[in-house]
Amino acid sequence: MPKSSPKHNLAINLSGVTTYQSGVVQSAAFRKLNRFTASFLKPYDLTTMEWFLLGTVYDAGPEGISLTRLKDKLATTMPFITTSVKTLLSKGALVKSQHSGDARTKIVVISPSYRKICLEIEEYLRVKMRELFYDHITPQELRTYVNVLYKISGL
Repeated sequence: MPKSSPKHNLAINLSGVTTYQSGVVQSAAFRKLNRFTASFLKPYDLTTMEWFLLGTVYDAGPEGISLTRLKDKLATTMPFITTSVKTLLSKGALVKSQHSGDARTKIVVISPSYRKICLEIEEYLRVKMRELFYDHITPQELRTYVNVLYKISGL
């Protein structure tokens, strides 16, 4: 096993990177991204997971999304979804209703007044992330990283 950490450049030899080294750097990157995102969301009084939830509901469109489907898309638990939805309902970001065909199924949508705020948050986060990343990461590197994330999450 190599005893030194790999250099932080694109020319690293992946055969010299141990599984634990890649795990450590992946965890560190996740924590940094989460910390940056959380700090950028503070003006909107949202956590990163609340933003992910809002974005997923926003993507569902005006017909909304069931809580079960939301749980599955976010790969989390129903208690977490229930608590987060209650918080976002109290903030006026979501509206909850019953499914027209099944009264047991709860549907959430972005409240009409919050749709514009979602667009504003997305634009703000994109600007802040560009400022953060593009001094250190090229747009192509970021595109590759995001593509790899999609591939790994789909396994």
